Amino acid sequence: IEPIWDRVIKYRSAYEITLGFCDVYKKPFTLVFLPSIKKLIDDTESIVERFVEEHHNLTANSIESISFFNDILKHDLRFVAKSENIIVNDVALENIINNTNNNPDYAILERYTELYKNIVSSVFEDVDESNLLSFIETLYGEEKANLYRQKEITAYSQKVLINREFVAAPTKRIPEMMESGLAFINDKNNATIVSLAAISFLFNYIKPFENYNDLMAGSTIRALIKARFGFEASLLPVTSFLLEANDTLSQALKESSRGNNDFTYYLIEFCKALQSCCQ
Repeated sequence: IEPIWDRVIKYRSAYEITLGFCDVYKKPFTLVFLPSIKKLIDDTESIVERFVEEHHNLTANSIESISFFNDILKHDLRFVAKSENIIVNDVALENIINNTNNNPDYAILERYTELYKNIVSSVFEDVDESNLLSFIETLYGEEKANLYRQKEITAYSQKVLINREFVAAPTKRIPEMMESGLAFINDKNNATIVSLAAISFLFNYIKPFENYNDLMAGSTIRALIKARFGFEASLLPVTSFLLEANDTLSQALKESSRGNNDFTYYLIEFCKALQSCCQ
């Protein structure tokens, strides 16, 4: 058995690429760029492009666009409400989208709607810290003195000496990890699908914000997917697909952040979720 496994490892290592972002110990993550992985990336990109082509007649202010936009936004809002333990019905969603809501319990849904609309109507080249600050301040509804989390998130798994698992990055490591992460995400030499997966992975691995890391991941993906694929792609219900696939992606994150830091596990599950989102 061992010789067979040794051959498998040797074969995989021939396709291994070192990525531009690291774990909390400053060890880089890698991607095993097998032909099957390249095909998965290419297929996912083609599916996104097909979605864009199918909706290329939509313009930002057309009746058709507004109707489609509202349907997608409602879909996202239902998942956001569920993640925040908020009970909401279709009438309430209509009021939130039309800015006629007067129920304070729906404040985060209103703020998410504002952010969604801002991103869809804005122009992005890349996603930088000024964008992230704007996103998080919109979700909080107030200015933030600090972009990144200032409090530690701990669990028993972080305190053990053997097989330690971090549930979030230590606060002192967040700025450096996010700097290298954003540089990787914005590098146009990388496949866009890999950059989108990296956003989801890093925001869940680092947990750079005090709250709303899932919503920030979805919003940042929306901004970058618009920059790379165009307006139509920004209409994809990215936040809801991330929340719906949370359990699967969380397990893939654990697999990717153990031992050899193989990002490939996460990329595979992210591509599956994004493909489903486009269907």
